[in-house]
Amino acid sequence: MKRELELRDDAFDDFAPLSTAGDHDITHKYVLTCNLVDKTELQCVDLSWNSTGSMICAAFGRPDKFGWCDDSGIICCWSLFRGDFCPSKATHILEYASCFTVVTCHPTHPSLLAAGTFNGEILIYDLTSTHDSLKASSDIDEYFHREPITALLWLHVPTSPGSKQGSYQLASLSGDGKVLWWSLETIENASREAGGCLPHPVGGLEIKGRVPIIGGTAMDFTQSAILVGSESGLVLRCSHNNTIKPFPKLHHIFPSSCGPTTEYEPHVGPITAIVCSPFHRHAFLSVGVDGTLCFRSILQRLPLMSASRISDNADRGCLPTGLYCADWSKFRPLVFAVAGDGGIVRIHDLGTAQPMIPVAELETPPSKAAAINCVTRNRILAVQFNPKQRDFLACGDSAGQVHIWKLSWSLANARTRERQHLQACVVRHQEANV
Repeated sequence: MKRELELRDDAFDDFAPLSTAGDHDITHKYVLTCNLVDKTELQCVDLSWNSTGSMICAAFGRPDKFGWCDDSGIICCWSLFRGDFCPSKATHILEYASCFTVVTCHPTHPSLLAAGTFNGEILIYDLTSTHDSLKASSDIDEYFHREPITALLWLHVPTSPGSKQGSYQLASLSGDGKVLWWSLETIENASREAGGCLPHPVGGLEIKGRVPIIGGTAMDFTQSAILVGSESGLVLRCSHNNTIKPFPKLHHIFPSSCGPTTEYEPHVGPITAIVCSPFHRHAFLSVGVDGTLCFRSILQRLPLMSASRISDNADRGCLPTGLYCADWSKFRPLVFAVAGDGGIVRIHDLGTAQPMIPVAELETPPSKAAAINCVTRNRILAVQFNPKQRDFLACGDSAGQVHIWKLSWSLANARTRERQHLQACVVRHQEANV
């Protein structure tokens, strides 16, 4: 009986719930604001839903800063499903002495989040703490980052023997082209014993292609490799080894080689986002300030499909200048969203006849400042699909506002055999590019 219960059940592989009336309606539900953010005129630079999908965390900073940052940064968290929820009153407000650049919630701990600052610091917060929610922070020296943090990702790794919290590591990328790995075990020790100071990372590497990466700007991970974007527009893939070393020496953290690398066709300008598909091990997106959206496979140098405003080919679509964020749907394998200049979130469906033409455009209402200055809309710097509430999507703009959308039934619910359709789409375009 035990063996039979462990067998895979495919009874619901073709299940698709029936649509309801109004399944094409998209609703702009909330505009989340904070008085403290409005006073400081900070921009929403990153977003992250917590593991239960009930809380949205927004990092606020100044992406136009250069040099050292003396301005304070703010993280605001709104619990959307609490009885006392108010769009203009955040559930948690976290302040720090430097502007924030990124934020990411832990995949399984609803109250744990990590943030990166403009000055290169890694901060760990626990929102359940009744005193100080800041549990640990990194230093700034040769073992750590010395440039703004541009990406933070939680990575699942095999649990070490005898460890209860060793199943996740935190990976960070900064403008110096370094990738560092941090262990939850060292974070726990830092908060208990080291007065909140993070010890050195447990591993790392410097991204190098034919030349060293100058200005790492975006990062994501496949099962066996790192994908990194740079200020020069280069998209690079290299291997990684995130094995925990309790007390690594500096030359182990930054080895002379990061292993074999693959360079993809670059963008014309800085990369702003690289996002791997959660449903296909080879598919990923890259977008940049050149306004180009690329749907790629890690197996091919050239994009499988692309869309750009400067394109003369009508089949390739039309996008506004400057794309700053992208994300895949967590429930529909063929759906993703991109956004940037113009204040519009564009949702694409790879299952349509023209995948690079958006199937929906979500226009954010202009802020009061934009209306006074006759500006159409604010730049969108972050977009995130909810990992649990399938019909919720959030975006943050340069006016310091967070917009919550409720998606239509057709955009939120997977269709029959959609994973197989994504696989077929990737294979079809790979063969067409050979």
